[in-house]
Amino acid sequence: MIGIIGSGAAGMAAAVTAARLGASVTVLERDKRAGRKLSATGNGRCNITNMSASVNTYSSASQSTLDEMLGNLSPAQVRQFFDSLGLPTREEEEDRVYPRCNLAGAVVDALRLAMGELGVVLKTECPVKSVKREKHGFGVALASGEHLWFDKLIIAAGGAAAEKNGGTADGVTFLRNLGHSIVPILPALSPLCTETELIRPLKGIRAACVISAFAKNTLLRKELGEVQFADFGISGIAAMQLSTSIAQHNEPITLSLDFFHEQDEQDLCDYLIKRRDAFPQRALPEWLAGLLHRRVAEMLYKYRNLPLSLLSGELTDSQIRSLAASMKNFPLKCTGVKPLPFSQATAGGAKLTQFDSATMESRLVPNLFAAGEVLDAVGDCGGFNLHWAWVTGITAGRAAARCE
Repeated sequence: MIGIIGSGAAGMAAAVTAARLGASVTVLERDKRAGRKLSATGNGRCNITNMSASVNTYSSASQSTLDEMLGNLSPAQVRQFFDSLGLPTREEEEDRVYPRCNLAGAVVDALRLAMGELGVVLKTECPVKSVKREKHGFGVALASGEHLWFDKLIIAAGGAAAEKNGGTADGVTFLRNLGHSIVPILPALSPLCTETELIRPLKGIRAACVISAFAKNTLLRKELGEVQFADFGISGIAAMQLSTSIAQHNEPITLSLDFFHEQDEQDLCDYLIKRRDAFPQRALPEWLAGLLHRRVAEMLYKYRNLPLSLLSGELTDSQIRSLAASMKNFPLKCTGVKPLPFSQATAGGAKLTQFDSATMESRLVPNLFAAGEVLDAVGDCGGFNLHWAWVTGITAGRAAARCE
């Protein structure tokens, strides 16, 4: 008898895989329905995997072990798994893979249908209170007072991110109580909090740029993409990609926004001088029309103390050089990342080296397995975190069933 705590991506993948191999499987889910968090991913489309998944698109305190675990299943094999469930997939830009129908609910339905057809017992609204290692298995105490017993146990309870969609730290707590070391849990893929005086008027505006994060003078990471300004700071994929690195550093972080990544600073300066000479009678708010959102341009003027009442023809070459420099490197002090309820994933979790990379079985507790976000691995945006869930869930389910 295999027990699985959690019916998210990793838990359901493990259940289907183990049941296909003939195991008797029971899944315990604290929420009212299985796959709640999964059904909300990818703006309701569910970015299932990414064909470029590799260790370089993840972060962990144990990168070499992470690399070994990822080797258990390729993105192509993940797609084959969903094909076998009757859910065709298709590849889009940036190597992202989505269900053919573009509906996250279809992914959840495919997994739930398979579990039902294979005889998996799914117990919803069934929060687990504690897990205890016993002589020949595991005792699982439910919040209801009921006690269950399993030969094998897979902990796939997800992470604490996005609490409103069912995020919980329960799985990590169970693993800690069973003796596993936990890498500190931090928000990942989360919006960035910044100083707001200059950007407050930009709330809701999106701008394409390269955003870089520096700790002192050391570049932590940079990303090209769309940034969305908010009353607390900045969001959008490009900003959220930086959050994992930023959350792991305690020293002050400075962000740099490059609004013209396709041009170097001198070329941009030369272009702006030509534009000034071509349209000398335009007021500054109109002078950059077509290049930047009006309010972004006004923010840059304010930063450089350029009155909006000026005509472009009144700008000196020196003022244009300073404006071009700000367009290429607009600094923002980062004050932190939004906490776990606002993040899409968690960094940290159970230490990977304490699990067999080929089976996901604990090296400390025989017949205990872990999968998904409870483990110390977090990927970039783009399907990488779901890929991790499928790989570890399928690997754990297969191994647990084979040693039944």
